[in-house]
Amino acid sequence: MIKHKIAPIVAGLALLGAACDRTPTVPNLNNPSVDDYSGSLTNDKLGVLLVGVLSQQRTEVGQRYLSFTTTLGRDVWRMDASEPRYLTETLESTPARGGFVGGGIFTDFYVGIRAENNLLAAMNNTPDLTATQRSLVKGFVETLKGHDLYRVLETRDTVGIPVAVEDPNTLAPILCKPNAFAAIMTIVNQGYTDLQAAAAADTIPVRLPSGWTTLGGDYRKQPNLIKYNRGVAGKILTYQAIAGNDAAIAGQAIAALNLAIGGDTVTAADLRKGPYFQYSTASGESISPLFDNKLHLNPHVADSVIATDLRRAKIDSSAGPTGYAQSTDGYNFQTKYDYLYSKVNDPTNQTRALRILSTEELILLRAQAQVVAGDLVAATRDVNIVHRLSGGFAIALPTFANATAARNAILYEKRYSLLSEGPQRWVDLRAYGLLNSTSFPLGNSSPYASDPFTKAFPIPQAEFDARGGNVSCQ
Repeated sequence: MIKHKIAPIVAGLALLGAACDRTPTVPNLNNPSVDDYSGSLTNDKLGVLLVGVLSQQRTEVGQRYLSFTTTLGRDVWRMDASEPRYLTETLESTPARGGFVGGGIFTDFYVGIRAENNLLAAMNNTPDLTATQRSLVKGFVETLKGHDLYRVLETRDTVGIPVAVEDPNTLAPILCKPNAFAAIMTIVNQGYTDLQAAAAADTIPVRLPSGWTTLGGDYRKQPNLIKYNRGVAGKILTYQAIAGNDAAIAGQAIAALNLAIGGDTVTAADLRKGPYFQYSTASGESISPLFDNKLHLNPHVADSVIATDLRRAKIDSSAGPTGYAQSTDGYNFQTKYDYLYSKVNDPTNQTRALRILSTEELILLRAQAQVVAGDLVAATRDVNIVHRLSGGFAIALPTFANATAARNAILYEKRYSLLSEGPQRWVDLRAYGLLNSTSFPLGNSSPYASDPFTKAFPIPQAEFDARGGNVSCQ
């Protein structure tokens, strides 16, 4: 693993203002060092460092991460004549390790993971915390770390990723996908153990950003942190189960997701529960990465939605046709569809929060796991929760006749419920073997005849060079 600096914890006004109730003695937020984690880690310093980790995660899930992965998922075209690589390096050619796309969305995650590792190493020197509060904070940070590592694995898939990066002076081995799954689950499960060691009445004793406290629930509290942890675990286990068609692992995923969802009765408000990234127009702050007038929807999104689906409202065609000619090769992109939450003529989109892991996604993940487990009745029940509450359909879907019918229905619901929220569509198409020209014929989702249907980004050039070119996984 190449050496990375500790996360540049520039929290900004919206994040930093929520970090503490008074002005403390804090580390240099623009250039923190390992020394900031040494010595007595008071609650004031803990609050700043923990908010910094959350700020770094928000940076990781930025404009390039969202646009690259949603383009590969056949949902988005970022059409920018001055920067054609958003399309040429995703839909026309395989991303190169030293390229704009292939070398991206990697280092930022490991910057965050480095900060999480340092924070975990300092947790035993927190005199202001009780033993159970210490377990609570440890479990939270371990869950954040596992989620970060899983995000990297989503982008690299069978290429593999480094996981054991606790020592910045040692090159961690690159683990192949099955071993990476297992290693990440060990971290997430350790987080679960530590969260369980905390008391149900325990609360993380520092203020966190509003996306973790008010938008979708208070994730300073032990019960909600357990739900978040089990949600991350359930997501990982679901894709493990799909990859191996493993009913036993699917059962583990269902058990984890049952805890994360927390009940059989689900309302429309429940679907929105979960932590969020929040944004601000304040000086030094970040606006939504989706607030982008060059971000347009792939016509395939609008062509495939049911006319009466309430989620169709996310698809805006009021601007009329938008054309884009790729000057380097003559291919043309034409669409008349925009993503409603990207529209720059609506200033509220600048501060629109982005879901990190919602109950809505967890219910659909559970349906995916139930299909692998062979329980089509339960899968139908979960799909219908979202179909009815988010899609607005009065008539429930009948029990799925087979796994293929269930898969297709789940993919539809996930596409429109989670539109542009992350790489879920790309990950699903890849997991089910649908990322190919049979599913997306030329012209249906891309005009490029050379579309390689990229399934994973490479190990970036700097990491490749640091390893002397040996990036084989184990």
